[in-house]
Amino acid sequence: PVWLAMCCMKHDASFAQYWKDPLDYSKYLAQSVYLADLNNERAQKNATYKERILSVDSLTLVQSSADKILVPRETGWWGFYKIGDPALSIVPLERTQQYTEVGRCAT
Repeated sequence: PVWLAMCCMKHDASFAQYWKDPLDYSKYLAQSVYLADLNNERAQKNATYKERILSVDSLTLVQSSADKILVPRETGWWGFYKIGDPALSIVPLERTQQYTEVGRCAT
């Protein structure tokens, strides 16, 4: 079964770690071995990640209304669901915790 493969492979295959549960964020932080670290979402931040993202001069992100892989599709632009919101409203990149912590938020 797929769930068994994901359970057994989560430490070896990054795609098994791509889901961030907006309704159980603390569990996501505790159990994610890939995405939470890459997104620098843990209490202890990786300064190198911040330095590298701040060094980017230009970035092109693509999103499609026909996308069936990215959920929500706004993740193609680094947006995501509002954490803890059962209505699953979307938070655009400029309002995400990661963006505002890096210091690039213009609003």
